[in-house]
Amino acid sequence: MQKVSNLYYIDKGLYFQFILIGLLSKIQPIVQKTAQTLANMIAWDVELAMFLTAIDRNHEGATDSLNHRRAV
Repeated sequence: MQKVSNLYYIDKGLYFQFILIGLLSKIQPIVQKTAQTLANMIAWDVELAMFLTAIDRNHEGATDSLNHRRAV
């Protein structure tokens, strides 16, 4: 009787593992798409930061040039 109950628990455990694997296989594409979206957002933020930094540097250079012209 003990062996039968152990087998039952093993079968029950396998059943839940198959359910878990099935759920994970359904969730995995959603997680992958979310991760890709976040990666794209981060890449866009980095590009925006680089662009704004370049504008800021150009503005500082223009301001320095203007101040130099005023000083002369």
